[in-house]
Amino acid sequence: FTRYVSNTILITVVGTAGSIFVASAAGYVLEKKKFKGKNFMFNMVVTAMMFTTAVTAIPNYLIMSRIGVIDTYWSIFLPTFGSSFNVFLMKQFMVNVPDTILEAARVDGAGEQRIFWTIVMPSVKSAWLTLIIFSFQSLWGTTASGTIYSEQLKTLPYAMSQAVSAGISRTGESAAISMLMMIVPIIIFI
Repeated sequence: FTRYVSNTILITVVGTAGSIFVASAAGYVLEKKKFKGKNFMFNMVVTAMMFTTAVTAIPNYLIMSRIGVIDTYWSIFLPTFGSSFNVFLMKQFMVNVPDTILEAARVDGAGEQRIFWTIVMPSVKSAWLTLIIFSFQSLWGTTASGTIYSEQLKTLPYAMSQAVSAGISRTGESAAISMLMMIVPIIIFI
């Protein structure tokens, strides 16, 4: 049981942190930088939002298989890091960050990393807090049944499905797992 809980916590924390970082960096570049193909890239992000995870399950599996990360945590992290919704949300929030503040920071000698971490990220705090809730909720409930096969890497929702399928003999265990699966996202939300 502790292995399932620790796997779920690891996947959720690392996946959420990585997702927030990648989405914030991509949103910053797409909104505040000028380069060729910027509009095309943003249109690709918006187009990618049309496809649900059920539609992209087979391409995701093929890509993960080709790069050799099936049956590792990376098979869960990588699709989460590249979430088009997260990038879109961060880009739209970065519209509200005034360019004059960024230019003033550059004139004062601040580098791009310092501008990003000390000016942009605090300015879009509500966006990344929203993404924390969405990413946490998504990752906390993932079974990763299509890409994780090793028993050592299974998550808590997998344990819950096993306990529920065992029938009435494991009712107490399934109730405890259900309570844990429910109470942690509520605490994060609050």
